Amino acid sequence: MREPLTVAVAQPACAPGDVGANARAHADVVRSARARVVVFPELSLTGYELDAPAVAPDDPRLAPLAGACRETGTLALAGAPVAGGPGARGDSIAMLAVGDAVTVVYRKMWLGAAETARFAPGTGPAVLTVDGWRLGLAICKDTGVPEHAAGTAALGIDAYLAGVCDHDASTVDERGHRVAATQRVWVAVASFAGRTGGHDPAAGRSAIRAPGGDVVAQAGPGPGETVRAAFRPPVVIDGGDKACVRLLLELRSHLAELAPGTIVHLIATDPAAPIDLPAWCHLTGHGYLGPVGSDPPAYALQVTDAPVPTHPASPWRPR
Repeated sequence: MREPLTVAVAQPACAPGDVGANARAHADVVRSARARVVVFPELSLTGYELDAPAVAPDDPRLAPLAGACRETGTLALAGAPVAGGPGARGDSIAMLAVGDAVTVVYRKMWLGAAETARFAPGTGPAVLTVDGWRLGLAICKDTGVPEHAAGTAALGIDAYLAGVCDHDASTVDERGHRVAATQRVWVAVASFAGRTGGHDPAAGRSAIRAPGGDVVAQAGPGPGETVRAAFRPPVVIDGGDKACVRLLLELRSHLAELAPGTIVHLIATDPAAPIDLPAWCHLTGHGYLGPVGSDPPAYALQVTDAPVPTHPASPWRPR
């Protein structure tokens, strides 16, 4: 089984256009975050300044951030404008992966209206693998386009990581929740906080959500905050071909031993399982997240912190 992956989302204060100062601030976050992966907001290295010059992966101003990542074993995902790739008709709003090296790992696909004057859209979704975890990548408006989340999820991801810059906190929250709920993956959104570009202020409220949408860590609206959480692989329970009552009795026993928030993948070949499981979860308060496989059939659940007790011999009867 994979080990948990600790991920942090950060919203550092930003000096508009000052890549060197921002790289040093990013380095300070990396050293204090105690995380394997740290996600930063859209255009975090320059601020949301659409005329900021492109940043090259070998820019010497990034050295403090690269050094901090090497010292701590952290992978930082930072935002910057970069030169267009082969055949591109403009620069890109990009995500840089900073670790042993600095590389452009994703280019924003869905651009805002003001961005199209300079930037060209990326050509497709991207997935980054870290310690066996497959991490889908996104930047700001991408998170509001269902096709982007679906297309990224179709590549087989465990989590969806995004850097955003928006003035509306409710939009940031809604998009993160929707991706976690519809794609049933971990979602980490690093949201710009403070003044930048036309955002006065940007929303902040960086958050990490468990599959299904529950918030497990969230920052406030101001700059300078970092929050983190451990992504944990689902607990797999093999219910085999057990019929309704026996399956639910065994499931109830397993869930009682698990921490609240734990994601469970239940394998169940009983034809009634896709009907019985959501009904039982509704009765007991556990979260039903839906089917996650067809060969063999499996269904995702999330353990609640206060399940409704049911009769020892009858899982359908509240006690």
